[in-house]
Amino acid sequence: MQLKTQTLVGDYEFISRGDPALDQTAEGFAEAYERAKETGDFSQVPRREGGGEPAVWRFRQLRPTQRAWLGDQLARSDGGLLQVGLHAVALTLVGVRGFQGPAGGELDIKRAADPERRGWPAVIEEQMAFLEDAGILPELTEGAAQRPRKG
Repeated sequence: MQLKTQTLVGDYEFISRGDPALDQTAEGFAEAYERAKETGDFSQVPRREGGGEPAVWRFRQLRPTQRAWLGDQLARSDGGLLQVGLHAVALTLVGVRGFQGPAGGELDIKRAADPERRGWPAVIEEQMAFLEDAGILPELTEGAAQRPRKG
């Protein structure tokens, strides 16, 4: 007999609940979406017929020191949870497939050492501003907070 322990995955993919390719009205959508967030496997989430492919965001797990820093930021922040969520997105977002950038082509996530975030590599500010203007940042904070497990 072999015992399997669920382990944290490395990089993981996330699809926003509000992505227009997903069918939120389908029976069982909420359960399938929650299961997908837990496992990192979004293949069983209902899609809209003819809705195209959803944007697939790729995140990296936070390191323990980064989680501790975010906790400190939350404790000291006037901006509260939203500001900490934006920091988490900047630190963890490493790529996206199927999302248009400001120039019309697919967005290519660029990261650089960020002095505001202890010098850790983070999404550059111009792209963070673009994601905010596109209205996707609040949903991406949910992706940045995920810690999918695989058994």
